Amino acid sequence: MPRNTPLMIHIVPGKCDFCGCCVGVCPEDAIELLESDIRIIDERCTNCRKCVWACPWEVIEFHREGVANLPKEVSLPQEFPPSF
Repeated sequence: MPRNTPLMIHIVPGKCDFCGCCVGVCPEDAIELLESDIRIIDERCTNCRKCVWACPWEVIEFHREGVANLPKEVSLPQEFPPSF
């Protein structure tokens, strides 16, 4: 079924510790949590914000204007390359 409203839930890239608090409160089972990846399943999310309130690390945000233009991944500026 097509979404009537834009997705407004955003996961801040690189901030999640994968604790799973958000998964347990989602009534639509719209959060996929893997060993080192988390994502919102757009088709299932109803923007109820329960995950936002449950996240102890403020990783999940609600954006009334939608999330289409927000970053999906963490990227480092070129002047700060990773040091290995």
